[in-house]
Amino acid sequence: MIVITGAKFAPRLLDIVGKHKDIFVSRGENVQIVRQLDELSRLEISDGQCLICFNTGIIVPKSLLAKVGRESYNFHAAPPEFPGRDPHHWAINRSATQYGATCHVMTEKVDDGPIIAVAPFEIQPGTTPENLAAQATDVAAGLFEKLLPRLLVGDMPVGDFEWGPIKTTREDSLRMRGLKGFEDF
Repeated sequence: MIVITGAKFAPRLLDIVGKHKDIFVSRGENVQIVRQLDELSRLEISDGQCLICFNTGIIVPKSLLAKVGRESYNFHAAPPEFPGRDPHHWAINRSATQYGATCHVMTEKVDDGPIIAVAPFEIQPGTTPENLAAQATDVAAGLFEKLLPRLLVGDMPVGDFEWGPIKTTREDSLRMRGLKGFEDF
């Protein structure tokens, strides 16, 4: 299994993987953590290997997704209603009352693949974008732990979820600086 994530999240994900070590041993799998796209490009990727992105802005190109030869998954620390960049800021800006985390099949487009699972939660009054992002990341880690055994096998049925109609970009967020939810952006 290859996991693309930042240094901040790698230890937590490795702890979760450790709880499922019997599955890895029985499948003869190991875990490789990569932080950058160029690291992924240099890896020896084998057909059937499980590729997961967790809380990263890295977009895996179609050519690398094809090398895996099976579905790859992304854990998006936001619900499907907020695809794209900086969803925690957009949720606060739009006065959302619910938020969550999403697991979806990766495609060459950002937050575009079929959605596997969603873990929603209520947004408490006074929540900041930073607190919302941290809470969603915790929920995404829980979703990762729950789905991990099936992710390894590639036996992930698609759920009955759809992406929201507005996919935000970094440029969208930069234009919003100073408005509600973007004050500290």
